[in-house]
Amino acid sequence: MKKAMKNSGFVAIVLATVLSFSFAQATLANSNKVITIDPVELKFIGNINEQPVFQLDLNNVNEEDFVITVRDASNTILYTEKVKGKGISRKYRFDTDEVDLSGLSFQVSSRTTNKTAVYKVVNKTSFVQEISVKEVH
Repeated sequence: MKKAMKNSGFVAIVLATVLSFSFAQATLANSNKVITIDPVELKFIGNINEQPVFQLDLNNVNEEDFVITVRDASNTILYTEKVKGKGISRKYRFDTDEVDLSGLSFQVSSRTTNKTAVYKVVNKTSFVQEISVKEVH
């Protein structure tokens, strides 16, 4: 009898938990508020044949129209592209003999929401010299 009471108590807790999650999701689904997170992410992912490669991810949930524009330091357009969809990912490789990475910028404009994100590339080269002194007995 005690075992049956424990099992029914456990089932009641599981049922209450499941129902609370289902009600929470229904409330969010019926809400008119849309929570948006900036869907644009640009990152340096490494070098291929000594040429830098950048990855641009558009993590939008709904299908949108975007215009992607890459410019150099003098604001000259190096590349432009119109894309449509959701979850778009692009990789860009630049020939450093032709393009100076300092001042390179990526502009992503959503034609659907009229929002624009601009990312500037900062290219620093530094020489690090580390000198240490250790006591020898």
